[in-house]
Amino acid sequence: MLELVADGQVHTLADVREDLADKLDITPQERQMRTPNAGKPIYRDRMDWARTDLVQAGLLEASGPGRIVITPAGRQALATGPPDFTRVYLKQFPQFEAFLTHRLRNQDQAADGNWIEQGQDLLTAAFEFRDRCLIDGRGLLFPSRDVWATETIESVFHHLIETPNLGPGTFAEKLQGQLETLDDGAHALAADAIAFYLLYPSEFLPQTKRNQVRQPLEWAGLEPDNFAVVDRAFDQPVGSAGMFYIQRRDLQLGFYLAFALAARSGSHDLEDPDVLQRIADEVAIPRLVSSAAQAVSSKTVSGARNILLCLLAPHYFEPIASTNHKNKIAEHWAALGGDSPNLDQRLRDIRKALSETYGDGFSYYSPAIKAEWQNDLGGTTPSPPRERPPGPRSTQVKETQRLQVLADHVHMRVDDLERLESLLETKRQVIIEGPPGSGKTYLAENFAGYFASADDCVALVQFHQSYGYEDFIHGIRPRTDGGAISYARVDGIFKRFCDQARSADKSSRFVFIIDEINRGNVARIFGELMYCLEYRDRAVPLAGDDIGADAFAIPPNVYLIGTMNNTDRSLAQLDYALRRRFYFYRLEPVVQGRAPVLESWLSAQAIAASECTAICELFVALNSRVTEILGSDFQIGHSYFMQAAVDTANWREALWSSAITPLLEEYLHNRADRETLIRELQPDRLLPMGAIEGMDLVLPVS
Repeated sequence: MLELVADGQVHTLADVREDLADKLDITPQERQMRTPNAGKPIYRDRMDWARTDLVQAGLLEASGPGRIVITPAGRQALATGPPDFTRVYLKQFPQFEAFLTHRLRNQDQAADGNWIEQGQDLLTAAFEFRDRCLIDGRGLLFPSRDVWATETIESVFHHLIETPNLGPGTFAEKLQGQLETLDDGAHALAADAIAFYLLYPSEFLPQTKRNQVRQPLEWAGLEPDNFAVVDRAFDQPVGSAGMFYIQRRDLQLGFYLAFALAARSGSHDLEDPDVLQRIADEVAIPRLVSSAAQAVSSKTVSGARNILLCLLAPHYFEPIASTNHKNKIAEHWAALGGDSPNLDQRLRDIRKALSETYGDGFSYYSPAIKAEWQNDLGGTTPSPPRERPPGPRSTQVKETQRLQVLADHVHMRVDDLERLESLLETKRQVIIEGPPGSGKTYLAENFAGYFASADDCVALVQFHQSYGYEDFIHGIRPRTDGGAISYARVDGIFKRFCDQARSADKSSRFVFIIDEINRGNVARIFGELMYCLEYRDRAVPLAGDDIGADAFAIPPNVYLIGTMNNTDRSLAQLDYALRRRFYFYRLEPVVQGRAPVLESWLSAQAIAASECTAICELFVALNSRVTEILGSDFQIGHSYFMQAAVDTANWREALWSSAITPLLEEYLHNRADRETLIRELQPDRLLPMGAIEGMDLVLPVS
């Protein structure tokens, strides 16, 4: 790996993975081999560990998501090191030895539930953050300065969340630019917030945490008055904080700032656990979600919420960052958790009951206890999560099981569907976008069936260029009676759907699907619904209504899912005002050189593994080349390849002649080199000969 990146340039992991496999003569079939438990492919797992070890030893540097670059130490190691690098060799680098020691220590701590006794320095720092910053407004690192004044918090929150830098660059690079115009008090506040952010997670080495806290101070030329309070705490992490917490630290810091704003306004007893939870759930999270200039949901910062409550009220909230884990524990021991709608209260009841068996201070992550709830599929008392309205569907089977069934059916990952669910719950309007054949409508219909309370709570309409306000909301329609024509106002499909939802139980979820939403004149079709989409609690008069007629509002239990084909350049793009009222969820047929949906579908078919591999290789190669020529919006969707006869001799010839080539001709209709490009995009030019020979397929003549 070091040899492949020795040129000093930034390389993507996807490219290195392919180049390394070629260098080591690892065949496409070998690249897909998985462990007996069907985990990550063995080759990719080995490569990822090599990358991790080299980064921790300081020989490689992670220059951004999915990117690496060799360091001066790495070049020196190539020049003077042994022919074969092993962990024994890497141990000569102090930071790598610290990494190994840190991992082992964390593994030991994870099995020991008495974290409060072991983490006294950690909790001291957390309590000083509460007392100094949140209550007194002073600094954690600068106790004598009024660092956490409301106006300073507002200023940093505005630059970080309300006007974020969404361009390229590391978090530190972006933060430096965001703080550049602010005074040193804002830099001190940022350092305090980062320090609190880093108390819990075990994903960072202690020295890495210290360096990250010092960065904002160095930008402003500050030297902390009291660094010891966090210096000692960083040696006592609690546990894993989760993917979102690590990857989206801007949003986690935004939550902590929103919590601080709420805590600093008015008089609050921050030693009262119920007060802490109320501020977090009812003030801080809604403030962040409503203020963020990007798609944010409560799930995105659920880890930060759980961590804050745990650190500030450790005897009251579990040291568990993952809400998913909390739900699994509560579901497994539902019979012990009582009937409180508060998940954390149920966990307290469960801990009290289990203490008789496991003793005080037990950890849910000790191997024996974790094995009970982590692999639970049935549970002792099936019950839906309290946060979701208990519609008819959710009472039949546990939510986690239903989501897994849906994931298997649409061949997607559970966490991807959880993200879609979070977007829909937060905004109530989501558009699923992607190239043709990526399964947008299929996903929308199946997800609506999962999300809605019953089958009759789902409706679908497809927009087209002749569709109008009269069809969607209401309008004057002619009627004939005995040969006489009369005119009457008739409600459209969406207004009737809203009336149905309004008359139902408020806890019932209704989902309205708009297929091909960008094929209609959306501004004309929606009319005053543009306002209603954003303000669900306000009603407006409808066009053409009589004076005194009831105003219209979209009920809060109505959710909209739209689908949009990004390649329809002949159609008008979505009105910007309407676009702002939707969150967007993108489907990509190929992600980082893999075809996850197609791979999952093929694995469920009675097809030889070698043929599955060759089909995926062809699909990825086709889309990689199409992306190079036209862009990712023009990828060929996996549904073209998901056919019953996918492994028959004439399948590929028929697919290319009747579907792929005509589509490519349309995409390339204005290109002078169209014929040349289409020849390049034929199977025999895309698929390596070794893979072709492994398939019993007939090649079309190019």
